[in-house]
Amino acid sequence: MLGTGTVAGEQIRFSLKPAPASALMPAVADDVEASDPEAGIAVAFVVLADGSGEFQLGRYANPDAPQVGDALGFLIYADRQVTFTAIGQHAYEARSGSVTLREGWNVVTQTLAGADELDRPFFELGGGNINSFDWYFREALF
Repeated sequence: MLGTGTVAGEQIRFSLKPAPASALMPAVADDVEASDPEAGIAVAFVVLADGSGEFQLGRYANPDAPQVGDALGFLIYADRQVTFTAIGQHAYEARSGSVTLREGWNVVTQTLAGADELDRPFFELGGGNINSFDWYFREALF
């Protein structure tokens, strides 16, 4: 558990602790390149204590039908400064952009910028401010 919080009506309040070493994984992924693959990262998920659902950071008119300009944000902890650069095209989507994480918790965004010439969704990777997003509820994935 990386933090605790409360939900009251439409208000969500939470605090995050630094991620312990046991929660960190190498900064390696198939869709981004890390400036320091030895950096450790952790992604925070806000899950209701009773297991009935989770919250995701997002800015969507309709989370089930994203529009150009909609963004999904991720809370990512880094144990040191590291820059992620999008690798580019995949069979199912294309990406561009980069974001530099500082040590501690960061907001990383993925914004729908349109579609490429093969009609794949095209996402821009970037940083963000937690206050620029709304939280929305969805049913638990597990």
